[in-house]
Amino acid sequence: MTTKTEEYAEAYGKEPMKQTVQPIGENILIRRDNAEEKSRGGILIPETDRPKPTRGKVIAVGNGRRSEDGVIVPSQVKVGDRVAFTLHGHTDICIEGTELLLVKETNIFCVIEGDE
Repeated sequence: MTTKTEEYAEAYGKEPMKQTVQPIGENILIRRDNAEEKSRGGILIPETDRPKPTRGKVIAVGNGRRSEDGVIVPSQVKVGDRVAFTLHGHTDICIEGTELLLVKETNIFCVIEGDE
């Protein structure tokens, strides 16, 4: 059985992280996709002017949100899913030099399936 840090390392070709991060409640940890370096016309975009992508890969998932009845409703996304999320509804965190986003499940629009 592999741990979440080993799954992350395998997914990104890196050494396993020394720290483990487990989101709480309806929070989801996402690694943002890389920004496009060129425009559709082939013009190089400076790093400071690149729009931040609103897509990424789910790294870790909390146990779910609590309903009005007090029952925990499991998250609809799982580790490894590619998702689209709101541009401003997240918290940026940096773990071992890797920039990650902590997003509430309600700020995720959809799961993206298939190749780009």
